[in-house]
Amino acid sequence: FSVCERHNVNECSKVASQVGLVLMGIVLPEEFEKILIKEIKLKKSVAQQVAREINRFVFYPVKIELEQLHRIETEKPQEGKGTNKPQKVEERQVAFEGEVAREENGASVIAPEEQPKKSQEADPYRESIN
Repeated sequence: FSVCERHNVNECSKVASQVGLVLMGIVLPEEFEKILIKEIKLKKSVAQQVAREINRFVFYPVKIELEQLHRIETEKPQEGKGTNKPQKVEERQVAFEGEVAREENGASVIAPEEQPKKSQEADPYRESIN
């Protein structure tokens, strides 16, 4: 609610509903910003700010649990054993803000996103050391 209030978003209940879908594992965290733009009709700049704050304060603290929700398991019979025991075939990792998913040697890898150097602008999240 406070994130919506800070950014003058009147559709707080819709934003909260989408946050709930991410927390339940129905929507991927990296799709959250796109949903704010497309379905809730927020301006791109506002959607980015709202998504950044919710990602930082809501999704990031439960990152490991969200990754577990998004694991994919399929059944594949083990060859030569004659049993149809489920075997873990693939896991899908979840990329968060500042991370990017890419393929390396046929496997999905989450790595820090390379960002261009920023100018010396003030960071609203950095706390003073006073």
